[in-house]
Amino acid sequence: MRLASIDIGTNTLRLLIAETDGGLLRPFLYRRAITRLGGRFTDAGGIDRTAAERTFAALSDFRKILSDN
Repeated sequence: MRLASIDIGTNTLRLLIAETDGGLLRPFLYRRAITRLGGRFTDAGGIDRTAAERTFAALSDFRKILSDN
């Protein structure tokens, strides 16, 4: 069986797909995308629209990878 995890940070998104092996997890695939989600953040305006769009695009790419695996 394969399991996946996505880590969304202020600068980078990470995707890890791992296979179960006798109670252990073994990395199968690792990808990362630098989206700078926290860049240009302000208390008044929140997350910058362009940064959010980059992040959503990366998540869409991750979804395609997950569909193929």
